Amino acid sequence: AVAEAEAAANEQCRVAQEEAEGHLAVLEAKQQQDDVLKALKGEIERLSSELKEAEFERLSTGDKEREMEALQAQLQEAGASSELVQQMKDEMELHMSALQAKQEGESLLKQQITELSSKVEGLQDDLYKQQAFGESLQAERDELREAIDALTQEMAAVAEAEAAANEQCRVAQEEAEGHLAVLEAKQQQDDVLKSEIARLTAEVGRAQSEAHALRTDTAGCPAGEAGRGIAVEAADYGVEQQSGGAAG
Repeated sequence: AVAEAEAAANEQCRVAQEEAEGHLAVLEAKQQQDDVLKALKGEIERLSSELKEAEFERLSTGDKEREMEALQAQLQEAGASSELVQQMKDEMELHMSALQAKQEGESLLKQQITELSSKVEGLQDDLYKQQAFGESLQAERDELREAIDALTQEMAAVAEAEAAANEQCRVAQEEAEGHLAVLEAKQQQDDVLKSEIARLTAEVGRAQSEAHALRTDTAGCPAGEAGRGIAVEAADYGVEQQSGGAAG
């Protein structure tokens, strides 16, 4: 069970590491998008500045056109030659062409700014989504870290319980070995007692046989009645002594 728990913990740690690496990759991509967004904002600011300069130049060109028209009127009023007037007209047309080119450039610049603004808005939306996703990933990572901490504590508790169980098994084994030694000693004592009882039983049987033989031998001798009684009593006394010793 401890090995399975440890394997499960290692698997969870591996998965957590992979998820952390994925989170890191997402954060790096987010940082790159932030850099791109900053660059686009800088480009928009630059284009806006150029547009303002173009508008200022366009206004200045309008003033020049008005000055040229006034000058043309003065020249015509003064009776200037048609060649000079044509030259001024050509110059005015050149200025008008330049102004038209600037206006076209301004239109293109406005279109680029509009497109860039749309891209920036899209990137901002993506950035907000990624920020929300990153926050959710952070929450999941925090939950996973808490789960790993809880599992680590559980594994520590299991290890402590296993150590306590091993200690109890060792103590129980020592007690069992002590009981076995006591039983072996008791068995040896029982064997000794059985041998002693057998020996004493044999001696009692032999003494009883001797007493019986003595009674038989003295049964036909009246003169020896007193001696026979004494011998029998002595034999019985010896048998009783042996029986008492065996019982003890």
